[in-house]
Amino acid sequence: RVEARRGGYNYSGGAAGNQYIKLNTNAAPSFSYESAPEYTSRYQQQIDDLTNALLNRPEYSSRYQGQIDDLTSQLLNRAEFDYDYTQDPRWQAYKKEYAREGRRSCEDVMGQYAAMTGGMPSTAAMTAAQQAGNYYNAQMTDKIPELYQLAYDMYLNDLGQRRNDLNMLLGLDSTDYDRYWNGVAQQRNDLNTLLGLDSTDYDKYLNVLNQYNQNRAFDYGAEQDALTRQAQARQEDLERAIQAANFGDYSGLEALGITPNPEALLAMTLAGAGRTTPVGTGGGGGGGSAPKRSDDEGKSAATVRGGTVYSAPIGPTASGAPLDSTWLGGGANQPAGAQDVSDKAKSLANMARTIQGTDDPGRYQRRLQSFRDQVQAALSAGTISEEEAAYLLDMIGY
Repeated sequence: RVEARRGGYNYSGGAAGNQYIKLNTNAAPSFSYESAPEYTSRYQQQIDDLTNALLNRPEYSSRYQGQIDDLTSQLLNRAEFDYDYTQDPRWQAYKKEYAREGRRSCEDVMGQYAAMTGGMPSTAAMTAAQQAGNYYNAQMTDKIPELYQLAYDMYLNDLGQRRNDLNMLLGLDSTDYDRYWNGVAQQRNDLNTLLGLDSTDYDKYLNVLNQYNQNRAFDYGAEQDALTRQAQARQEDLERAIQAANFGDYSGLEALGITPNPEALLAMTLAGAGRTTPVGTGGGGGGGSAPKRSDDEGKSAATVRGGTVYSAPIGPTASGAPLDSTWLGGGANQPAGAQDVSDKAKSLANMARTIQGTDDPGRYQRRLQSFRDQVQAALSAGTISEEEAAYLLDMIGY
């Protein structure tokens, strides 16, 4: 349970529970959300069927094409009008009729003349009979132009009838053709209607999807804000617990599952400095040693570290001036040209002032021990110099 509580503050106590192992606080938190809506067309099957029907529709085939071709060929290849009355059955019929009537007329004339002459033939009778026969021959010949016109009219009528038949077939074929394309146009109209309905549905889906994305982004942001606030709260709890431990109150650390001992404090200090091993151990770089004390109170020490001059009074000031006006507090008493001290040293100096004002002997001893451990940890982490460490220990009488 303790390790679980430690995990909530992004660190582990290790196998023995006396370490500070920082966990991965940059890992992206898992964000669970309902799946995005998907679009399914209500008309897709109909759209596919109509599209397939249009793309694979059969070509138009006329029911009358054979007859149309035959009549067209007859009209285009018709023979010119040619009339031979001798081959006309009507002429043959007229010829027989008029020849019969001519013979009868001749016989009638010869009979009449025979009655008048007592049966004796005469030239007058012969002439009259011949004239009667010629009359019917002339009547027969007069029928030829009439028969020609009749034949020509029949030729033109037949030609006109064929043309009428062709026009009728073309009309029927045109009707079928129009029906064919009307059917195609209707399918296209149906397809466009379905595509329009589908497009309307898709626009509605996009609106729903857009709202989903907005909701998801809002909820994700809210969750991230909550996680950020939670992480900040955890960090603040840890910082308050460490600050309390600096003054000998370890209850906050214990509530967080941290065992308050020098090793744990060193680990937390090193983690805050971005290191895993103390200075001088080979793991974090730099040199370091135990803080050095000066036996000469009130004197100044100057040392060169990395080409930078650090100056500090050793022990309390001879004048008894407030500590916040000395070197560690900044201000007018800071030696000219001296390098600014580290923030960690300033923080520890403030802690030393608080310890000096402690009235309870038991608490005072605990705070002294905790302070010395923190100075040692800060020196090992490289966040304060040896000169700063020596001065800080002198402040509490070590």
